[in-house]
Amino acid sequence: MKNIQTKKYLHVLIGVLLFLILAISCSPLQKVYTEEEPGTNLYRYHTYCWLDNPSTIQGAKGPAWLTESTNNNIRASVEKQLDKLGFKKSSAFADLTLHYHIVLKNEMRYVYDLQCRSYEVGNYDSRCDRVTMVPMVEGTLIIDLLDTATGNQVWRGGAVSYLDHMQPDEVDDRLSTAILEIFKAFPQASKGKAAPRP
Repeated sequence: MKNIQTKKYLHVLIGVLLFLILAISCSPLQKVYTEEEPGTNLYRYHTYCWLDNPSTIQGAKGPAWLTESTNNNIRASVEKQLDKLGFKKSSAFADLTLHYHIVLKNEMRYVYDLQCRSYEVGNYDSRCDRVTMVPMVEGTLIIDLLDTATGNQVWRGGAVSYLDHMQPDEVDDRLSTAILEIFKAFPQASKGKAAPRP
């Protein structure tokens, strides 16, 4: 009887672990990060514009789904977040210059064989311990803010996600989520920190 209960608890524990692994794997973003130049008060800047040259005006060239519409959605989403933070887009000389690019690379991901599970006592299949390598395409969206006067990078935000078998509208949703999460980590202005606006 004790062995049956032990096996039952073991199956429940394995089920919980597999559920957690599956939940993590279903997360739209694998990683979000930001980097700020030490000692920089980002709120001394007030205006921004996009880096305007032929190779970067619409971001780096990428896969088939990186259409003009997708590029415009990226820029609109970034502008929306910057507007919430109090920065204003300027067509004249701006304090900050923005640039983004997308990096794609092929990865091998280890996943559990989820089709072999059985939670019935005494019917545990050892294949449930098996992992399989699956090829995946990993995409990283990187957003840079540059000091226009010096050309120095003062802030960078990035998000990493798997992009396999995604339709263009799904990619747009994923990119919007990534941009929202990136700017959640943007430094918040504190009292006395932000420079007075003219």
